[in-house]
Formats: sequence, structure tokens, C-alpha cells
Amino acid sequence: MKFLVIFTLSTLLLGCSSTGRNANLYSQPPESEPSVIFLGEESPGKFLGKGHEKIYLCRVDGAFQNSYSFDKPTRVALGERLISICYNEGANHAEAPIKASFDTTAEYQIKLGEHSWTKVNFSVVDKNTGELVIGPVTVPKQAGDLPLLIFTQ
Repeated sequence: MKFLVIFTLSTLLLGCSSTGRNANLYSQPPESEPSVIFLGEESPGKFLGKGHEKIYLCRVDGAFQNSYSFDKPTRVALGERLISICYNEGANHAEAPIKASFDTTAEYQIKLGEHSWTKVNFSVVDKNTGELVIGPVTVPKQAGDLPLLIFTQ
């Protein structure tokens, strides 16, 4: 009986330790390092003051950042970078990879533009001057992984 308890516990512990994946999460440069700052946006609220669409910087050089960061400043080190702007709305999403070179410090606002059921538009403007920096860019929306129900007679 002792052997069975020890075997079960070790199997559970080994199983738990091997299930995690090593995620490539974005780590911002220190504030002392010259960088550009991106701010995302949420669509204007339609019910109880809450929006439901978010557009934000989601990848920097392949490293991922989640949608909870949409309204927080995201610092990106100067130089040539591969960034991605992401759009989330419920189960729908879109991603636009952009190769860019940043040579001076600046603060950018990602602006949600017109969108339909199948595509979304966005642009990036200099937050201080209002000057258009990127865009407008149009990307197709992707439907989420929703279960498909098939009814037969």
C-alpha cells in the first residue's frame, strides 16, 4: 500500500512539473535606456462605459505581450525592430507585423480605425504632434476557435 501511495504522489509531481511551457514574454528595457513608447487603445464604451475592442503592441522581436497591457506604456529599445500590432474583440483577433527602425525617443498612440466583420484598420500617430507615423493599415480579422455544432436529422 505504501508503494502505491508513493508511486501515485511521484507520478502526480512529475506530471505537474512537466506541463509548463517556456513562454517568450516581452521584457521592456529599463527606463534609463533611450526608447520609444507605444500606447494602445480600447474602443469607446457602448454599455456601462466599457469598450470591448482593444488594439495594442503585442510583439517585439518575437516576444509576446498580452492584451492586458493595452492601456499601459510599452517601451521599445531604439534600433531596427520587428513589432506587431494586435486587435482583440471577443473571439476575433488580428495581427499586423511591422518592421520599423526607431532612431529617436518618441511616444506613439495606436489608434483603432474603421472595421467590419472581416477586417480592421489602425494607424500609429506621434502622441505629441498628432503626425501619422504608420498607416492606415488594414488587416483581416481571424475568428477564434469556437466549437462548431452540426445538427443532422
